[in-house]
Amino acid sequence: YDFGPGLGAGAQVNLDRKGHPLLSLAYRFQWISVSNGSVFSKGESSQGSDANHYIQAAIARLVVPVYRSIGLGADGGVFLRKSRYSFPGFRDIDQRNPQVRVFVAFSS
Repeated sequence: YDFGPGLGAGAQVNLDRKGHPLLSLAYRFQWISVSNGSVFSKGESSQGSDANHYIQAAIARLVVPVYRSIGLGADGGVFLRKSRYSFPGFRDIDQRNPQVRVFVAFSS
C-alpha cells in the first residue's frame, strides 16, 4: 500500500426539483506523496520508490422523473491518475478510466 502525506479537495453542485434530485455535478482532486516506497513496479524492480500520485474524479448524474416516484437516470464520469516515481526503474503512469451508467431510480 502507498501511504504518506497529501491534500485533497472536492466540490459538488446539486439541482433538485420538488425535493427530488435532477442534476448533480461532482469533482474531487487528491494528491499523495508516497513516503513508504511504492510497491508498483510491473516486475521491473524489486525495490520500492517514493512517488507522487495525482488523482482526479469528475461525475455528472441526471435523473429524469418518469412516473410518480420512478425516474430514469444516467451517470457519466472519468477517473484520472498520474503517478510519478522517483526510482529510475519505475515507469510513470497516466491512467484514464471513463464510465457511463444507466439506471432506474425509485424515490419516496
